[in-house]
Formats: sequence, C-alpha cells, structure tokens
Amino acid sequence: VQTCALPIYRWMARMLADRRAAEHLAGLLVEALAGTDGGPPFVFRRDRFTAWLADAIHAGRPFDAVIREMVAGEGMWTGAPAVNFVTQAAKGPRVDENVLAGRVARVVLAARLDCAQCHDHPFASWTQSQFEGLAACFAGVRLSPLGVRDSAPAELRIEPAAAATGMMPAMEDDGGQMTARRVPPQVPFATEAFAGDDLPRRRLAAWLTHPSNRRFERAVANRCWMIAFGRPWHDPVDDLPAPESEPRADDPLDLLGREFRESGCDLRHTLAVLCRTAAFRRRSTHPDLDDPSRAASVADAWAVFPLSQLPPASMISAMVQAGSVRTIDPESHLLVRTTRFLRTIDFTRE
Repeated sequence: VQTCALPIYRWMARMLADRRAAEHLAGLLVEALAGTDGGPPFVFRRDRFTAWLADAIHAGRPFDAVIREMVAGEGMWTGAPAVNFVTQAAKGPRVDENVLAGRVARVVLAARLDCAQCHDHPFASWTQSQFEGLAACFAGVRLSPLGVRDSAPAELRIEPAAAATGMMPAMEDDGGQMTARRVPPQVPFATEAFAGDDLPRRRLAAWLTHPSNRRFERAVANRCWMIAFGRPWHDPVDDLPAPESEPRADDPLDLLGREFRESGCDLRHTLAVLCRTAAFRRRSTHPDLDDPSRAASVADAWAVFPLSQLPPASMISAMVQAGSVRTIDPESHLLVRTTRFLRTIDFTRE
C-alpha cells in the first residue's frame, strides 16, 4: 500500500499512519475489551488503557503481542496500562474471573463461551466445565498496592453457596454435605498449546494467539471487517462458527486471517487490505434496493457498501473538528484538546 502509485492508496496509507486513526481504532477495541461502563474506580483507568492501545497500534506492534500483554500483564494500572484489561473486573482485592473469561472468549476467540457459565451451551458444543477451566486461568490474580500479581493456588474454587443458587454445581462428600469444588486451569481445545509449567495466565495468553489457534485470526479478521464496513462479515461479531480443519480458499475470514498472520499480526495492514477490495469500493446505491424482494439479497451479497450510523464519539468528534479553524491533533494546545475531550464525554453520555 505504501509504495502503490495510485493516489487514493497513498492517501489511505497516510490516513492509517495518522495518530488519530490509531486513537479511533483503540477506542473501538476498548469498547469490546472493557465494555462501555466506567469500570471499578481507582484501579481501572480507561484513558490510560486506550492511550496505551493507541500507542501500540500507531507504532505497528504485532496485535498478538498486544493481546498477550493484556491477558498476562502485571504491575500498576497507571504504570503498566495493559493490566487495565484485568482490573476492569476488580472486586476488592480479587477479580471476577468469569467476566475476564467471557471477554477473552468473545473478543479474542469470537466464541460465546460465557453462555456456558451456568450450564452447558444450549445450541453450541461449549460445556460448563470448559468455561470454568478458562475462568480458572484468572483465579490466581490478586490486586495489591504494587498492582496486579498472581498468587497460588491458581484454581477456581466454587463454593457451595454458588451451587445453591443454581449457578454452578458443587460436590457432595460421603455424608451428603455440599463441599467446595476446585477447577484447574484448562482450555477447551488445542490443549497441547497450553502445556507447560508457567503461570496459567501466561500459558493462556500464549495459547490464545498460538499459530495453531485459527479462531484468533478469524476473530480479528471479522472485527476488522466490521470496522471497515460498519457490519461484520459474519454476524454477530463475537460468535463465529468453528473453523474447518483446513483453511478454505473461498472463505474471506480464512483468507484475511492468513493475511493478518503473514503481515506479522498488523491491524493497519489488515484494514488496508480490506480497503483495497472490490466490496469496499462499492457504492451504497443499487437499482435493486428499491425492490423489497431483492433488497435483502443485494445487501447480503455485499453488492453495495452498507450504510451505518456514526457512533456518538465519532459524531461529536466530527462536529468539534468542523467548528475549529485548525485541525485538532496531538500537537494542538492543551486547552483545545481538553475541551474536545470534555465535549466528547458529555455528548456520549447524553
């Protein structure tokens, strides 16, 4: 893309290299990785987390390394911003391992494994024991004045009280009394990539992004498609079907996922590839869109570029920029950038 002679692609490369593009991408990803609420006070810094992710994207850091740092990072949520992915689920000195397991499964694997938190998944093949094993990888996380740390034992302890609510099954001893149940860290597939003696979170981080885990690259490809087009190739974006044993030449997610891997897990390169596709260059108009019997098939075939609403943050950003004589960027005066930040927060809240 950077060496292409066509002016449109040179402009595209210039826009993707702009810091503001990285900030926009980071904002979209943080919504998926940490939700949209404020998070626990004091220990969760959304602004630091977003800025760190924007720095990583702008610097061209491999996205698999970014995911590993988020999942397995240690330290203070201010000095080591990646750990805010973990502290978003803080509950006192511990974290809610179920929340983290659900987020990891949905964003990194595009699998709704958290639907098996209380019972086996009613439609998919996920089981409750698989979700518990994934959650157990975060069971040893503790929050201290020194930040995020791991402590032993790294097992998920399910108390009888949780079983009494019907949320999770417990065990009975010889006397028929309900006792706590311990679940070791484990993963639902490709268990050979999870082996080792390292801390469970580190093994989980390596397993999530392992080359043999094609769910990761397909999940990234589908999310990049949603960022570029406004809607994913496969909807919903966090619930992809299991990949086939071998990549298919006619599956866009397999093709784009392979391109993502071969580029060194570069998000901006993946988006640039999408922007050069025939589907991205389509118009949003088509004569068959006026025919109710044909409109759905035209849209499903990506014969038109899908129209989508701007999210609130993008809307207010465009409004503030349009009302300014100069471009508002990281070089702008602190007062100007602070005003934009406050207006964005207020508008998005409203």
